Amino acid sequence: AAWSCGGGAYMLGGSMFDCVVAHNTCNGAGGGNDSGVAGAGAGVALRNGLIRNCLIANNRSTHATAGQGGGVYQRDAIIEGCTIAGNTSPAGCSGGGVYKSGGAMTNTIVWHNFAGAIVNDISSSANVSYSCASELVSGVNGNLSCDPLFRNIPNADFRLAPGSPCANAATILPWMVGGKDLDGRNRIISGGADMGCYESPASGTLFLVR
Repeated sequence: AAWSCGGGAYMLGGSMFDCVVAHNTCNGAGGGNDSGVAGAGAGVALRNGLIRNCLIANNRSTHATAGQGGGVYQRDAIIEGCTIAGNTSPAGCSGGGVYKSGGAMTNTIVWHNFAGAIVNDISSSANVSYSCASELVSGVNGNLSCDPLFRNIPNADFRLAPGSPCANAATILPWMVGGKDLDGRNRIISGGADMGCYESPASGTLFLVR
């Protein structure tokens, strides 16, 4: 838990790759700081940095008036290939999943996040592409606004179930060539890549020859 901001990680620049940031809280009003807002970013408070291929899940911001970004408080930073799910901010605060103040987001799923009891995934769609969140517009900049079909939300399994619209819906970035997902699976399978931090196994028919 953090009193000011960044319950799981507080980043002023730098990079975070292939990490799970989960079950953190951010509680207080602690005075101003370089992330932008005290009490924000229960999972990650991120300024001028990069998070890639990470799961940020089930974090909780509790400050009643400054609890933006239950999952991530993003300020002039980059988020790529992440899954941000199950995070909460207090009612009336923006960005239960991501509070976005500048920066860019690509190939990321932001889903099943809340501000109070209301679904609230992302505070802004500016510079968001090939990503999935309820506030986005499907078909614009490669984005989706439909259910990504996680395998098992109650058990915090945020891998994609068969038939997910996020499968093969990402844009292939240079780091994905030869890269791995959070499970160690190839990032590019059958010529395509998935949104979020997990790749779906290749589908097809298995023939047994005797």
